[in-house]
Amino acid sequence: MDEKQLALDYFRKLVSFLYREVGAMKPENHKELYAKARMDKSGFAIARKELAKEFYYQTASDESTQLIVQPYQEQTGLSLEDVYRVFEEGDWLLGRRSYSYGGPRWAMIAKTTLELNHLIETGDWEKVPDLVEEIKTLRHNNGLIVEKFRELER
Repeated sequence: MDEKQLALDYFRKLVSFLYREVGAMKPENHKELYAKARMDKSGFAIARKELAKEFYYQTASDESTQLIVQPYQEQTGLSLEDVYRVFEEGDWLLGRRSYSYGGPRWAMIAKTTLELNHLIETGDWEKVPDLVEEIKTLRHNNGLIVEKFRELER
């Protein structure tokens, strides 16, 4: 797999899991972006795991980051930048001691996904392997994000 295909493969997977995770958002997490989102109205909140996986396969041959993000954004009302903000700025503890959903680890995953998006958009392929190695170390609230990738298998 060349750097472009590697980048697109990781981007598709990360986007799928970021939107799946943000689908658990409640008004208390981030009032402004919850009001903008269409999670409940579109049914994404209820079917977030199934829809995120469906969109992943729907965009499997797309080589544009905009086309990859498009079905998620249309369904949720949130851009990838909004998803980052929800995790970075939002209150995901909601009085708990640990994060069940969202939070700083997901913010780091979103930030790194935005960096990967930039590399793809600019065609900066020589930087992709190093960023992929960094992605392999990123943790969500219960483990490594790359360990979740197998959940996308049919």
